[in-house]
Amino acid sequence: MIKTLILIAVVVLVAIACMALVPITITDADNGKTIDVLRFRTIKLSLESNPTTGYNWKLVSPTDRRVLRLYYSKYIRTPTKLVGSGGHEEWKFRAIAPGTAEVKTIYIRPWEGQTPPVKTFAVTIRVR
Repeated sequence: MIKTLILIAVVVLVAIACMALVPITITDADNGKTIDVLRFRTIKLSLESNPTTGYNWKLVSPTDRRVLRLYYSKYIRTPTKLVGSGGHEEWKFRAIAPGTAEVKTIYIRPWEGQTPPVKTFAVTIRVR
C-alpha cells in the first residue's frame, strides 16, 4: 500500500514538472485577453513579424517581475528562400508567483520617432 502511494506521488510530481516545461502559446488571436496560468508554467508569446519592412515588435510594458519573468526573446525566420518573407518574434516568460502581469508590445519602425505603432498587442497573465 505504501509503495503504491509513493508511486502515485512520484507520477503526480513528474506530471506537474512536465506541465511546467510545455509552454502555453499566446498568439495574435489572444490580443486583449486575460490568460490564466499556474505557477511555474512557461508562457510563449509568438507574434508575426517581418523585419525586412523595417518593422519589429518592441516589448513596451515591463511585466511585474515578481509575477512573470522574461527569460528568452528571439526572431525566428520562416524557413523559405523567398526574399522579403517574414517570420515571428518570440518571447518566453516564466510564471513565478501568484498575481497579475500585463504584457504589451508595439509594432514599429524604431527610427520613426513619435509615429504611432502600426499594431499593438496586449495580454494580461493571471498566475494562480
